Amino acid sequence: MDDARTVWCGNLSNQVTEELLYELFLQAAPLERVKIPTDKEGRRSNFAFITMKHEISVPYATQLLNGTSLFEKKINVKPRQAPQSQSNQRTMNLPMPHTSQNYRDREDDYRHDSRDNRRDYHKHDNRDNKHNEYGRHRRNYNRNYHERNNSRNRY
Repeated sequence: MDDARTVWCGNLSNQVTEELLYELFLQAAPLERVKIPTDKEGRRSNFAFITMKHEISVPYATQLLNGTSLFEKKINVKPRQAPQSQSNQRTMNLPMPHTSQNYRDREDDYRHDSRDNRRDYHKHDNRDNKHNEYGRHRRNYNRNYHERNNSRNRY
């Protein structure tokens, strides 16, 4: 049934074409067709019907694209004719689409945690460093090392 896979898109500018709507809704889901109806005199309507390939794409496209601005007009996107109880069930469990605002919120949370991510390069004094000026590790020679080597040379 096509009605379950179709969304209604209203408040369209006269500049909006079927091709433009096709490209916009294709961002949300695979499509079958886009139709902007005309009246008997051939004048375009300010609404369109977009048929998705899959019924499950309708609530996602509705949630994602409702309120999008096209030629300075915010479009309205609604399922064409879904039973009220059925459409409420679908949209309640949908994840929120990724938006730049959601990304900024997560980024701000990361920045404001209590840990400081910058390195403190002056934390260690060079005199306490166990490396010499050439970056090589200083050797701590002990007697056992020297005695062992010297004992081999005696025989």
